[in-house]
Amino acid sequence: MPPHDILATADILHEIFQHLRVTIPGAGKDISILEVQENQRTLSRAARVSKAFCDPALRSLWWAIPSGIEPALMLLSAVHVVQTPRFITWAPEDIQALPQYDISLEREISTSDWARFTTYAAYIRFIYNTRTSERRPIPHDLLSALRALSNGKPLFPHLKVYTWDPSTLHHVELSLFVPQGLNSLIVDVPDNDLGLEFRNNGDSTSFASDLDSATQSLRSLLALDFRKLPGASGDQAVWMLVIQRWRDLQLLSFDFTFPLSDMVLFKKLSQLPALRELVLNICLPSEVASHDLDFRGFPALQTLTLRLHNRFLTSVLPVFASPRLVSLSVESYVRDSAEVASAFNLVAGMYRTLRTVTFRWTCPELPRIAPELDDFDTVFGSLLHLHTIEEFTLRTPRALFVSTGGDAELARLAQSWPKLRVLSLYATLRGPLTHTALLPFAHGCPDLRTLHLRNVVFLHLTAETFAAIATPAPAAHRLQELHICDALVDDASEAPSAELISRLFPSARWYPLAWSSRSGRECCSHAGFSCNVAMAKLVPHGASPEVLNPGFEVLRG
Repeated sequence: MPPHDILATADILHEIFQHLRVTIPGAGKDISILEVQENQRTLSRAARVSKAFCDPALRSLWWAIPSGIEPALMLLSAVHVVQTPRFITWAPEDIQALPQYDISLEREISTSDWARFTTYAAYIRFIYNTRTSERRPIPHDLLSALRALSNGKPLFPHLKVYTWDPSTLHHVELSLFVPQGLNSLIVDVPDNDLGLEFRNNGDSTSFASDLDSATQSLRSLLALDFRKLPGASGDQAVWMLVIQRWRDLQLLSFDFTFPLSDMVLFKKLSQLPALRELVLNICLPSEVASHDLDFRGFPALQTLTLRLHNRFLTSVLPVFASPRLVSLSVESYVRDSAEVASAFNLVAGMYRTLRTVTFRWTCPELPRIAPELDDFDTVFGSLLHLHTIEEFTLRTPRALFVSTGGDAELARLAQSWPKLRVLSLYATLRGPLTHTALLPFAHGCPDLRTLHLRNVVFLHLTAETFAAIATPAPAAHRLQELHICDALVDDASEAPSAELISRLFPSARWYPLAWSSRSGRECCSHAGFSCNVAMAKLVPHGASPEVLNPGFEVLRG
């Protein structure tokens, strides 16, 4: 039986196969290694089904490479790529085996190999690297051969996003791979690779020179993301280069190890006219007075991520005067607990269209003043008037209490923010919070997908009280993740509590929190108490997504 005409229509096949393309990190969709590998296998198999399937499937298969440039180099039979394990010891009790890629040129590159390489290289739009593998520098003889064959043209002519590892590709080779029209450059040196730092003798001025040489032709960059910088942190030559060369940048992100500490550069940065997204680590010298911050800038900013070390947010935030700000994330290391309420009041007054607010108050020690914030209304009252909030995260030290706040206050919060999609409230409320705190979110926040709370008491919920208070939830609420830090439940309340949660949020699962699992510790394991034990009694466990690090063997097929 001949295939349906639809299956021979190229436009329709392209539309179908593009849904299987590798998702770029940060593109708004989470995907696990298993999904990536399965999608790649599906596309690889589809390309072998028929001539009609071949081109659309291959274009989607090669749309993005999540493993660096090695998969493309393996199209050349003259290039030999070997993956070998290398054991890295981070600590006496922590030994990891990371794959290491050794690349060599075995013979002259043939005309047919080069034709195949250029065909697939033209499909590629995104190249990025995972951090779970170590890469070795590409041999100079291979680079010379590629340069001779490319005849001055970039190997990936349609590339839009590229992750540059300076330890693998030195600055003189970068122009060989990327076109002048590259939109986004990510600078990322693997944590376990010290080669470039050694070459530069820890001098980040050398890296600024490398960056200058590497990007001479990349004048149209719209996004620049420094994930990890080689050499010493804090050199201002890199900042000056960025500000002077790319006036039309729309996204700029600097790793937390590379702080901005120069007021002149801060003022120049604030005048970039098109900057819409900024990740900034501010550590100004103590001699900078408060009145030196009496300037306004960043007129087009929409998304701001700030880390503050020695300045109150209330003194720095007014500089970011954009009326378009919709997302604000702040991590503060200031030890004064009054900072939280003051910051929220300022935020609510300045930015009337905020949809996302994240505030992490990181303090390894107790605050300078009493370990207690103001009452709930003083801390949250002004924010409750922002009915545009869709995501809200507050994380404070466990020993710091909001002096009031219980079920009724959370009910007001749910009523004020009906568009909530994420609520991560890891702040200790005097409360108490009980199972009743969950009801307003089930009935008043239909779009809620993630709910994190701290110190919820289920001890008073029994079969009798459950029958009295439980009401049917709105049609199948779609909450996906529920985590309660320090949930108090005993044998008598375990079954009715689990039943209540199941009725309110039938799709909810709990996951070990990413920020705790990276350290190998549970988020609240103290004094013999484990939140994972309590959560396992209340909510079904969800499978933890695996690290995105797909192999590239399937791409060769």
